[in-house]
Amino acid sequence: MMNITTPLKLWVPSGSVEPRTDETTLDRVFHEQVRPRLESRKRAAATIEDYERALKAWNQFWGTEPPALADIDIDHLDRFSEHLIAQGKGGRTVNKICGNLQLILDLCGPKRNKPGRLGRPLGLLDDVPHFVRQEETRGAAKRELTLDQVEAMLANCHVAQNPQRQPARKWSAAIRLVFWCGPRRDDLFMNLRLSNWIRRPECPIPTVSESWPWGWLSWVPAKTARIKPEPLVVPIPKELAHDLAAIERPRNESDPPLLGFSRCNVVWRREFSRIQLAAGIAQPITFQEARRTANIHWQRLISEGTGAHFLGHSPRGVNAQHYSDSVVLMVKAARDREKLQETEGTNDG
Repeated sequence: MMNITTPLKLWVPSGSVEPRTDETTLDRVFHEQVRPRLESRKRAAATIEDYERALKAWNQFWGTEPPALADIDIDHLDRFSEHLIAQGKGGRTVNKICGNLQLILDLCGPKRNKPGRLGRPLGLLDDVPHFVRQEETRGAAKRELTLDQVEAMLANCHVAQNPQRQPARKWSAAIRLVFWCGPRRDDLFMNLRLSNWIRRPECPIPTVSESWPWGWLSWVPAKTARIKPEPLVVPIPKELAHDLAAIERPRNESDPPLLGFSRCNVVWRREFSRIQLAAGIAQPITFQEARRTANIHWQRLISEGTGAHFLGHSPRGVNAQHYSDSVVLMVKAARDREKLQETEGTNDG
């Protein structure tokens, strides 16, 4: 008998489709190419989190079988938009989520395209599908708190349950700070460190001769760090300085968070609402509305435009030859505001 050693070959029809080897997904492109680009350009952590939330919603919708990047078409985008609407999300929210995904898709487009918001296209797609924008209804009116309501919150910080150590003291400091200069949520709880608190009266800006007895905060707000890399310098009120001095911080950390909170957005929002409800505020406001309230208080108590200096809207650094004047204006405004509060306290007594 003859031994047959020739390997057996299977016949494959000439018109058959070869197995696809390119399984690049939108999520993979983001983590391997888009996110490193954002980080290298020093985009704010909150901005990167917006993209991640949009991708999380996209991945949850498709489950274990997300479409490959090359296969995404208008039908995929429409189905995802309809899913968000079916969840009860409004047009504005849907447009924001889909808009963040669209920016990632645009970055995957042909290299011949003009640079977009995220930079020059990567050339991964020959043609980029586009979401259809949803109609946006008018949002609810933005809310604000009065000074009396803020004082009521300060009087009810004892209801806070988190952080576990000194919750009342830490929330007192957080509330005083957010309604004084309106730092954004990530700056307030995480980015502001102990080293950002300048305790000496002399201003940390050498060209400013003004002094302030209760010290200063000097930090670079994360959201605007790319276009304003210079520190925002703000004089702080006496009561806030006392709260900061009384906060116990871990000794094994060289530069702990200024307020001593753990990183947990859910806890921040829950406790902020708990304190407001205890203060008799039936519809608690958000941190964003608290920032807006801080601006309104400065406008009404002192003058139009004062809040822009405290909230960091005014120019800084090399692009602001008169930033020293801005700090001087803040010191004057802080002094006037403390005098007003002392007068009101005397009258109440």
